[in-house]
Amino acid sequence: MASFGDLLRSHRQAASLSQEELAIAAELSTRAIGNMERGLTSRPYPRTLRLLASALGLDDTAASELISAATSARRDEPVQDGQAPRRLSADLPGFTGRGDETNGLREHPAGRAGSTPGTTAAPRGESVKMVRFLARAVEAGGGNARQLISDAQIPDWFFRGEEAMVSPHFAMRMWELAEHEFGDPQLPLTVLAHYQPGELDLYDYLFTTAPTLRDGFDLSCRYLQLLTTNARLEIAAETDREVTYSYRHLDADGRGAELALQFSAAVFCARASAGTRQPIAPIRVALTQPAPRSHRTFSETFGTSRVDFGAPLTTFTFRAHDLNLPMPGADPALNRILTSYAAMLAQ
Repeated sequence: MASFGDLLRSHRQAASLSQEELAIAAELSTRAIGNMERGLTSRPYPRTLRLLASALGLDDTAASELISAATSARRDEPVQDGQAPRRLSADLPGFTGRGDETNGLREHPAGRAGSTPGTTAAPRGESVKMVRFLARAVEAGGGNARQLISDAQIPDWFFRGEEAMVSPHFAMRMWELAEHEFGDPQLPLTVLAHYQPGELDLYDYLFTTAPTLRDGFDLSCRYLQLLTTNARLEIAAETDREVTYSYRHLDADGRGAELALQFSAAVFCARASAGTRQPIAPIRVALTQPAPRSHRTFSETFGTSRVDFGAPLTTFTFRAHDLNLPMPGADPALNRILTSYAAMLAQ
């Protein structure tokens, strides 16, 4: 079987497309197309494969062949020195390649100040869970997570234990580096598929055990500081028919911050369907980032064609009657216990 890169190049040439033209049609970068054809990125995300097949106009047989070639690369490609293994090791300190150089360091409870290098006191901290999630998502997409961790200068103690508040700029730097590696300007929307309810521990369980979607969102607003004290999630406007929520960073700029904000908005909206187990989508979404070449991926991810760009504030608006939907996982007694515990941690 031809390699994924050779097959992609063959299809592109058969379609009389340059790398730049294919990149535009597939909503990727020219660099990403070049890397895939040269074998530097041999295991792209499933969404990337679907976009390539569509942009190339492949029939079902040819598309399946292309996807099969990429899947075979995921399964069979040997691990070379300096490359990441197929999945993150359970021993993440060893995975980072830094051994025990930071032995003795301990994480600090979320929201609490400490003296460990890399930690920050409120109000500029973010849960280390985000860095861990990004590392797993990069690895799942075939990227070199080991190299990204090193390039972002992330200490290996980040991958020990469960709770720590660290500088939010670590995750933002990883977003920026990951976008460069994959050549995907909508990378946060791509990796959203790797997010599962419960991944954010207490913050997610507060949401899923709430009586209604509205109650779950209210708790998400109130206890966002369990995840980050560098952002605000709040109701920006409310009428009898709809409610608009806003999300903003307090201390962030640059492309990494833009990508992090894109991901936060997508996760918030995706939780509506995950929590209610119904296809709930916002009425409209407004993002502060500049408009991309194509809105298609954003519309598909958010479930609405009303996605605006260049807005002064990132917002997402839901129908009031959708917010009153019950949550299948509602557990009033457990939710009261979790809320009390969250309030104690947030003090």
